[in-house]
Amino acid sequence: MPSLSQITNNFFITLINRLGVRPPPPESFLLSNVVNPVSIVDADVTLSAVTGSLLLDTPFTTGIQLVPPAGTLLADTGAQPAGNYSMYIEVSWRDGANNVSIEIQRRNAANAANIWTMQLAGGGAAQPGDNQQFNLRIHLELNERVRVITSAGFAGGAGSYFQGSIWSVTA
Repeated sequence: MPSLSQITNNFFITLINRLGVRPPPPESFLLSNVVNPVSIVDADVTLSAVTGSLLLDTPFTTGIQLVPPAGTLLADTGAQPAGNYSMYIEVSWRDGANNVSIEIQRRNAANAANIWTMQLAGGGAAQPGDNQQFNLRIHLELNERVRVITSAGFAGGAGSYFQGSIWSVTA
């Protein structure tokens, strides 16, 4: 059951002025303990937000892979300590013969199965080359990893080349 508490009229004077209550009641206000949803669109406090990219150091990568067979590893973070990570992943390819299929995978601690995977597709004569970038925040359990591979059913065509890079920092 709601109850009322008495507060003095100078306690919320800034808020009262912003709400346009004129003049403030002479004695006091009655404040209910029932919370109603409110959207605050005006405040005395400045909230600053700054976005930036990761500081790129040495990436996890296997380098440029020429005419890769199906399932070729392009980048692998290796087993990581448990924690939250910010990752910047960049994948690029040139293959005018095939429709490209690449996966970004979060792998279990034994590196034996995917926890999740993201499929990238493109290429062929209509779009022979591409470059894709991803900014991710990922939680990894002990010894889990993130890797980039060419998909199991895909092999690079003649003259093709691929590269995947992963930059990672603890978040």
